[in-house]
Amino acid sequence: MFPDNDTPGERLFLQLREVLPSLVRHQLPPGCKDFSDYYLSECNRGTVLL
Repeated sequence: MFPDNDTPGERLFLQLREVLPSLVRHQLPPGCKDFSDYYLSECNRGTVLL
């Protein structure tokens, strides 16, 4: 899971991990607030096909 880079995103991840202990946390790269920012940045680089 790629939680948002903010307090609510981190809180949600911790709550989900309580009920899904095998949930794996992945860190978004610097400058990406959420997964959509990351996805769009990868699309702009041409590394993701739309």
